[in-house]
Amino acid sequence: VVVYAILAGALAGAVFLRAGLFMLIAVRSQRTMHALVLKKVLLAPINLFFDVTPSGRILNRFTSDLDKVDSQLPEQLLTFLQNVMSVIAAVIICAVSNPWALIGIPC
Repeated sequence: VVVYAILAGALAGAVFLRAGLFMLIAVRSQRTMHALVLKKVLLAPINLFFDVTPSGRILNRFTSDLDKVDSQLPEQLLTFLQNVMSVIAAVIICAVSNPWALIGIPC
């Protein structure tokens, strides 16, 4: 029972660590993209860009790009990392059950 409690505690710790890591990555990427987009908009030529583009369109595009970073990036990163971990786990299981299976893996 103690072993299962330790495993459950380790799993809970890993879940919290993953959530914190994803929040850190999401906030950092959102901050970077916001600064980059804002810099590009502010450096745009006034007579060619701001005169012909309504401010509502600029604001809508700005917020939609940042929304994609906020909502879709963490989900896609989580899916990617889960797939990578599944492949690594499958290779480890194959290697433990049959070490000759490692011969087929290119270096």
